[in-house]
Amino acid sequence: MKTNPIIYNHAKTLLKSGKPVKVINIFEFLNPSTIQISSQLGYDMILIENEHVMQKSDQLSSAFLLARSIGITPVVTVIEPNRSIVSKMLDSGALGIILSHAETIEQAKDLVKWSKYPPKGERGLALGANIEYQVKNIPSYCNEANEEILLLLKIESVKGVKNADLMMSVDGIDGVVFGPGDLAADMQLYG
Repeated sequence: MKTNPIIYNHAKTLLKSGKPVKVINIFEFLNPSTIQISSQLGYDMILIENEHVMQKSDQLSSAFLLARSIGITPVVTVIEPNRSIVSKMLDSGALGIILSHAETIEQAKDLVKWSKYPPKGERGLALGANIEYQVKNIPSYCNEANEEILLLLKIESVKGVKNADLMMSVDGIDGVVFGPGDLAADMQLYG
């Protein structure tokens, strides 16, 4: 761990060191007690579902900040890698993005582009929940954020499986997860 980091991503640190990351997927019950209990149970990361369930923006930001304050990495799913969606999630305090239904190298490149500050991407600079409302060394924050933000692709189709290696070749993509339900449906394996 860095000395006095401005931003720290516990889950990404574990992944980089080859250690397992304990993740809980939160759908409908996004509230402080769920996050606190997740911490007490030893989870390293909360994955907040925002594809199949519509979460409120103020609820998301509060969840991100609480998770960060107790050492859990908050990660959220997005349905497309566009500037508006990705910026709002990261600027609200998420420390990671999972792109649902990732299928193409263009999607992977766009996710990196909107998640990383220049020169690695084109993320706009907003200083709020993402920097925990503190005035910090902004250049250092941007460099740390570029390294600490976790970017994952969720493979949920045959096309995504076929293009997984190509998508993983994009600098800035940290890994893949699988959506077994949607992948099975795409393969017409319903049960």
